[in-house]
Amino acid sequence: MSSSRGGSKRGDQYSTQEYHWYHFTGEDYNNENKRTAIYRILGDGKNWSNSVNKKKGDYDYLLCLYVPSISLYGIHLFLARFVGVDYNHPEVEADVKAWSEWLCSHIPIKGIRFDAIKHFSEEFLKSLVEHLDPKVEPGWFLVSELWEDFLEATTTYMRNMQHKFSLFDAPLVYNFSQLSNRENADLTKVFDDTLVKSEPVNAGK
Repeated sequence: MSSSRGGSKRGDQYSTQEYHWYHFTGEDYNNENKRTAIYRILGDGKNWSNSVNKKKGDYDYLLCLYVPSISLYGIHLFLARFVGVDYNHPEVEADVKAWSEWLCSHIPIKGIRFDAIKHFSEEFLKSLVEHLDPKVEPGWFLVSELWEDFLEATTTYMRNMQHKFSLFDAPLVYNFSQLSNRENADLTKVFDDTLVKSEPVNAGK
């Protein structure tokens, strides 16, 4: 597997990094037998990330590739399927950090939204934010989507990230959903076990 930027019209304008098989952790298609399945790439130090959500064993299995793009709200890391990028590889880490730093130098970044962080290396994300901190304006806003229906998972993530992130209040959404399916629902309990109640400063609105 190899993907070179040299063939694109951009050339090496934004990055000289060329991606090869060893920059990835997994793939979902075997061209040799034309079979779709979950394939882990083998090699020294190659494995699924240990710093992702452990639901279904390891959410790195979903083979998610986060591609940086620009949105009206800053950097929006959106999801492309079918391959898993190895953020533990030093060349991948350096390239993503360099790209993010370049973007921040050209656009007045006020905040970043990170989607589907259950599938994203927690260690790398923390390292990326610490890398960008001195390069952006103080007080920039970080918000993430951690879709968990129980409070402990979200508050634990906040602690691990030293409360630099706000999270969308998924437990609150689940509460509304459950109450909407009950007769004579007690709306006074809608904020029970939610981020709005336990971590109001970091509860994304």
